[in-house]
Amino acid sequence: MSVRSTLLVYCLLVLLPYLSGQDGGTAVVVGIADFQDPAVTDLRYANADARAFVDYLTDPRGGGLASDDVRLLTDTAATLAAIQSALRWQADRAATDRPAYLYLATHGDVATDQLESGGYLLAHDTPLSNYDLLALSTDYLDDHLQDLRQRGARPVLITDACHAGTLAGDAVAGRQLTATQLLQRREQEVRMLSCQPYELSQEGEQWGGGRGAFSYHLVQALYGAADEDSDLRIDLFELDDYVQRHVAGDTERQQHPEVAGGRKDQVLVQLQAADQQTYLTQRSEELQASFEQAALATASPTAQRNYLRFLRAVHAGELLFPEGKNALAYRAGLLADPGLLPLRGLIDERLTVALLDSVQQAIIAYLAADPDELRDRDDVDGKYQLFVDYLEAAAGLLPAADPRLPGIRAKTAYFRGLLLRLAGDRQARIADSLYALGADQLRQATELQPEAAYLHNEHGLLQLRLGDKNAAYTSFVRASELAPDWALPYSNLGMLLKASGIRSNYPAAQEYYARAIALNPDLAGVYVNLGNLYYEDGRRDSAEVLLRQALALHPTDAYGRYNLAVVLGDDAARRDQATALFTALIGEAGPLVADSHLKLGKLYLEMGRPDSARHHLERARSLWPGDIAPYAALRSALLAGRGTAGATAYFRELVSREPTNALGYLSLAQVDTLSAEWLRLLRTAPLHDTVQQAVARELGLNFYWEGLYGHAEESLRQATRSKQNVLPAYFFLSAFLSSTGQHRKGLQAIRETLKLAADTGDPSNYCQRYANDSDFNNLREQEDFRRTYQKYCGGLPPGG
Repeated sequence: MSVRSTLLVYCLLVLLPYLSGQDGGTAVVVGIADFQDPAVTDLRYANADARAFVDYLTDPRGGGLASDDVRLLTDTAATLAAIQSALRWQADRAATDRPAYLYLATHGDVATDQLESGGYLLAHDTPLSNYDLLALSTDYLDDHLQDLRQRGARPVLITDACHAGTLAGDAVAGRQLTATQLLQRREQEVRMLSCQPYELSQEGEQWGGGRGAFSYHLVQALYGAADEDSDLRIDLFELDDYVQRHVAGDTERQQHPEVAGGRKDQVLVQLQAADQQTYLTQRSEELQASFEQAALATASPTAQRNYLRFLRAVHAGELLFPEGKNALAYRAGLLADPGLLPLRGLIDERLTVALLDSVQQAIIAYLAADPDELRDRDDVDGKYQLFVDYLEAAAGLLPAADPRLPGIRAKTAYFRGLLLRLAGDRQARIADSLYALGADQLRQATELQPEAAYLHNEHGLLQLRLGDKNAAYTSFVRASELAPDWALPYSNLGMLLKASGIRSNYPAAQEYYARAIALNPDLAGVYVNLGNLYYEDGRRDSAEVLLRQALALHPTDAYGRYNLAVVLGDDAARRDQATALFTALIGEAGPLVADSHLKLGKLYLEMGRPDSARHHLERARSLWPGDIAPYAALRSALLAGRGTAGATAYFRELVSREPTNALGYLSLAQVDTLSAEWLRLLRTAPLHDTVQQAVARELGLNFYWEGLYGHAEESLRQATRSKQNVLPAYFFLSAFLSSTGQHRKGLQAIRETLKLAADTGDPSNYCQRYANDSDFNNLREQEDFRRTYQKYCGGLPPGG
């Protein structure tokens, strides 16, 4: 005999006159013994218990339900989408004064006590952690029961919600918390638990050849074993008494059912006959098949063929593509056929479940940090846009009040935000705008589902890219609170602290990485990140050990090989190994091609091979035309190989070929800092006035960052010579002069800016910036500045 914590909650409305089938009704029965995530402990007989209950419900001598009125979902068929679909089906079919049975045999858990929701029931495809949006919450279940009551139905809920085994909430008594929530009495309800929340209920082969003790005795009681006074009626007292005595007796008093609320004399079962015979065996596929066969029998041959095409497309995963030959397209044709109207609900739910199952699998793969899934994100191969399309299609199939819609909308916003982040990672010039849009999507997602850890984690990644490290930290911490056994938030916290650039944060970052590895020792990316931290901290040997561990787990990982090449490149004796790794990455044409060209070029330069270096640095420049790093390295390679004259000729030709490239002028000025040729070429470049102004302004800022203040001033003054919209150029010039201590020139530029602003419109925007921007702190106390400010802005600036 094995032991499991089978917290079987039996919830009966006091107003329910019978549990027998005279009144008809509906039933959704779920039993999951096999879970997709190998970290979730499988059960032994949850599926058998569910089937036994269906057998009772469909037996004319038991529940007496028609087979069309029962949905049975077991093991792989019991995905979250399928369960929610079945609940929607039940709500739509609910009828006044008819029973609505709901049986759920699965794990019950809550990963943390930081939640407002009561707990979760795991579906077949629920991962070990990250339950919100990926498992059936008790709140969702309570809302479903309330919906049934509002429709006049009489719900009967049986929930096998808490089993022994390894779960995410073990440290916070997650099973007990969920069980306690399920025990909370609702108005006009009786809830019967198989045992106390702190107990384990038992199962074994001695009960019906393989059943849970409570489930076995419950079904026996309903068949009539509890009718001890032989009046062909079973009331709540008889059922409670029978189940308590037999379960406690069979388990040596280790399991004690619990009843809350209700009248003990309330009749629950009206037996049809004194004899209780062996009940019928039913399966979910058979139940659904009988309904389909009845509907298809009256449809035309064309409708039958189209329905078969639809089923094949769903099975093949051809849900939205190829064009015209996908499940959604076949659905449109089917709904136009009057002969298939009885199947409309089934058609829509089949497609909805397939769409949502596919999305669920992608999220689960990410939560597990599956390398192939993470590589798909790096490649941005359209896969994630497809999931947005899937979710939007699913939402279009559902009625406005469907309880699945909030979760679908949250997931849609999540994938949209993810796509914007990945696009921003590849489009540097507009990255901040894309990140901001993505962060807005994740804000909407977290407002819809505030307890979904992976939404907060993605929000943190976007906030980090926007430079808001405090907000990112808050998001990652919240993700770790909501899913304390999920490794990725800890890895991201380590990355955040490392990115701060403060060496004092490195020990804390190391602790976060270690926590992530302890939770998921197969997470290759964390070894890479920790290896990088050691490398930056000067611990190259430790860095190499970790990077090789990462590659042992994931030999084809581009990031692991790239970072190992960086470490090896520091050792003159192993530079050949480093160049081989970089060369292989370039040949794969993956996400690190430009980085590898840049690193390889710098490595060849250190090895005294400037021509080889130039080749790779030119490729890096072509791939990153707006990034200053390849230009700086390319200048060094040209000067080493061709001298000043050769480098000047190279960048002179580059400027001629790419006149809008500010970094070309910058490089030309830097290879010969005494020459003003760059300025002459800029002034005579065949550019539109506004383009020349933009290039001159960007060039001025780059000169400023490089410390070439004379060139910077010349560039910014060139920008002010534009014929239109020169106010921003004057302001940038005034800011540059003021921040570099050129106060007299700065005051003159401020006067020119404010006068022009006053002549062309409202100067208030520039007045505010002069009053508040730190670049002008040293000028605000000067009398000339105060007079100028008072003349054009009115009043005095703060501190003036």
